[in-house]
Amino acid sequence: MSRNVLPKSWVWNHFRKVKGQIQCTICKRTYQADKSAGTGNLSRHLFSEHNISPDERYAIGQLNQVTKAFIICI
Repeated sequence: MSRNVLPKSWVWNHFRKVKGQIQCTICKRTYQADKSAGTGNLSRHLFSEHNISPDERYAIGQLNQVTKAFIICI
């Protein structure tokens, strides 16, 4: 008996499976679909390339730290 299992990770709001690969719906970058790999790389891609995280307060905090570090360096 098979059942449909929905992806649980928040990253699937921004990725889709296309021809055996996983594609970012924002920039269209593709990754190999590997069942043994988790969603960590997809999460890192969303944060580093699109400043998207599961908790936007975290993303804004990280951005502020980078901005402060940049200002201090100037």
